[in-house]
Amino acid sequence: MSTNISGSERGDDLKIDEELAIRFWPSLPTRVGSPQVDMSSSPSASYALGERARCVAAVAGDGDQTVFAVGTQRLKGNNSVHFIEHDRSRNALVKRGSYKHHPEIWDLQPSPTDATLIATMYNPLSVTPDYGGAVWRVPGGGDDQNESKDGSLESVASFNGLTGAARCVRWKVGVGCDPNGPSGTLVTLDENSLKLWELDASPSTTMAVTSSSNLESVDCKSPTSGAWDPHARDLFAVVVGDGVSIFDLRSMTRSTSLIRHHKQNTLNVSYDGKNQHKVVTCGGDGFVKVFDLRNPKSALATKSGHEHAVFHVECNPVYDLLVSCSADGTCKLWRDDFLGAESDAKTNTKRTLSNGGSENNSNSVNSLVATYGESSRLNTVYGVAWSKADPWSFVQLRDDGEVTLNTVPRAEKYRILL
Repeated sequence: MSTNISGSERGDDLKIDEELAIRFWPSLPTRVGSPQVDMSSSPSASYALGERARCVAAVAGDGDQTVFAVGTQRLKGNNSVHFIEHDRSRNALVKRGSYKHHPEIWDLQPSPTDATLIATMYNPLSVTPDYGGAVWRVPGGGDDQNESKDGSLESVASFNGLTGAARCVRWKVGVGCDPNGPSGTLVTLDENSLKLWELDASPSTTMAVTSSSNLESVDCKSPTSGAWDPHARDLFAVVVGDGVSIFDLRSMTRSTSLIRHHKQNTLNVSYDGKNQHKVVTCGGDGFVKVFDLRNPKSALATKSGHEHAVFHVECNPVYDLLVSCSADGTCKLWRDDFLGAESDAKTNTKRTLSNGGSENNSNSVNSLVATYGESSRLNTVYGVAWSKADPWSFVQLRDDGEVTLNTVPRAEKYRILL
């Protein structure tokens, strides 16, 4: 980001930028993950669950506190949801609370408006092939002030009627989300269907399916993930097999598709809350791809660098950055100049036309900022999540249950702010 300023205005603007830097640059450390990347020498903050885990999500509505929820995956039960907080004074990740959730957890997401509510999807403990899901209330809002770690989540309502591998639940965010209401809108994805639910979390608690779509009838069977469009009231992206299908939930019909852009299965999708036209995907081919929804036939940018499948990608909520994690044991932080990529794509398209269509019009500039962790096949990184309180920090979750807090390198912060 650059700004042309001159004369006496420059001194005032630089003073403002310095104030922003002081305000938004907490003294968080960064772990060196790649020898060619110049990063802070301070160690990252880590927390070991001591159990296998696959899903992590940031907790909203907690002021300036950085809190994350992590669900464990013990096959025989006795699982739990851990709430982990960053203690800046000690630069440490500490357990804020740990609550029993017997079945193994495949997905979770805290409510975007109520820090005491969390939704989970889980494996059954019986012989039935069907999965389960529910919304839970966290005792004390996830703040365990006592030393006891034997608390349990309080069941609010269940997602009844899920069939097969149901591994995705998402609270509604963005346009149409009421930050003050006791209710909430959620989407679940199971083996064959997309379901829209309305939750009333008042004392009379009700959960009802308001609409449903048979995914098998539109070749979207066995979805793996999904995301709400934060800029549209009724659009939801479903990740399945060879691409992403965007559904209009008013009619439960597919409106847009991003198909066969990855050489292997598409694994995750993330909307950019700052730009209504941008969406990012990742896949089993190890690539991260950026798309303009106004022209979804080709990617604006392709980011390569991971050595194995990329399981998760997430756009920064404030700045033009995104982070990805992979089976190669690393997380990568990318610079994501959407407008620049859009301009490059148009330029490359013109070159293609002038050269008789012989040149690929996909922008392949990586814009890699930093790599966190060491490449290894022994420890897959399954999840990443940006902090809701601090846009410069994010966590990564390894399959062995190690949670690590990383930060954007100082040089990149200067580049963005000054």
